[in-house]
Amino acid sequence: MARSNEADAGTLTRRDAIVAALAIGAGSLLALKPAPALAANGATMTVGGLFTGSLGTVLWHTASGDLGPIYSQAMLAGTDPQSGVHWGLEGEVAARAGTGAVGVRGHAEGSDQTGVLAENASATGAALRVNGRATVSRSGRATVTKGASYCTVAGLSGIDSNSLIFVTPQADPGVGVQVAYARPLNATSFRVVLTASAKKTMPFAWMILN
Repeated sequence: MARSNEADAGTLTRRDAIVAALAIGAGSLLALKPAPALAANGATMTVGGLFTGSLGTVLWHTASGDLGPIYSQAMLAGTDPQSGVHWGLEGEVAARAGTGAVGVRGHAEGSDQTGVLAENASATGAALRVNGRATVSRSGRATVTKGASYCTVAGLSGIDSNSLIFVTPQADPGVGVQVAYARPLNATSFRVVLTASAKKTMPFAWMILN
């Protein structure tokens, strides 16, 4: 038996009433929902997608996981509010983080890998800029003693024929005496040779690239 128009209209009216009641209930739940909480240790972050925004993203490392003292922070894709300079990634550590703390660290384990790569597509642009002191592990100081004509620096690693050894005398070895050359001896040492025996002790600074 076919339903009457009145019956159909009644059915739709009851359905609309149920939907309306559910909507009101959902609205009440949304109104009672608390404001977003700060991410805590173990909280989930969404990865593996492309995201856009007009503000940068900041990650804080604090002592207790809340808004306590900040030890370090990573800032992703933002703008410096004072200079207006845009940056893709910035790492920062506070003084309270202690000795040896690092703002940005890169690490590689293979001989054909690179820990940190800095590039600039412009031939006249800088790939790396350092504001402040720069520390290089393959550098140091040594001394050619008076009466000697060379000094061997040992205890290193990775020296080969491609190594560029820079030597800067930090005292006068005497009249007519100069640095002749510096050359690798093996993978762990190199030698700085003078044109003649040093008439005075000559300390020098050295640095190796490649």
